[in-house]
Amino acid sequence: MSPWTDDCVDKLKGLHGLGCSASQIAADLGLPFSRNAVIGKLHRLGLSNPMPLVLARRAEKSRKRRGKRKSPNRPMAEPRMPIPFKPRPLSVNADTPPIGARSLLALGPDECRWPYGDRDYVFCGAPTGGKVYCVGHQRLAWRV
Repeated sequence: MSPWTDDCVDKLKGLHGLGCSASQIAADLGLPFSRNAVIGKLHRLGLSNPMPLVLARRAEKSRKRRGKRKSPNRPMAEPRMPIPFKPRPLSVNADTPPIGARSLLALGPDECRWPYGDRDYVFCGAPTGGKVYCVGHQRLAWRV
C-alpha cells in the first residue's frame, strides 16, 4: 500500500506551489517520505518543473553573481606563439657499429645497449652514465 494518501498529495501540491524545495516538503510531510520520494511523486504528477518563485530566486542569485565578475572590457592578453621545433643533429650513425661494439653478454651495466645488425647483433658499448643508451643513441631513440 502506498503512503501517498490524498491528504499527503494535497499538502505536497500546496507546498510545491509555494516554492518549497523537495527537502523542505519531505521534512514537513514526515518520516516515510524522503526527498527523492517527493521528487518522484512530483514528477509523476507532472509538477516537476520549478515554480515561478523558485525561478525568481535563482534569477536574483545569478544577478548578484554577475555583479561580482570582472569587467568584459578588460584588455585581452596577447596570444603566445608556439616555439618552432628544431631537431638536434644526430651525432651517431645508426647503420655502422662503432669500433668498440660488443656482444650482449660482454656488456657491463652502464654500457649502451643500442643494437647493430640483422642476425648476429652487436651492441654499441659506449658509457651511458646509468641509462640504457649513450647520449647519441638517446637522441636517436627519443629525438630529444
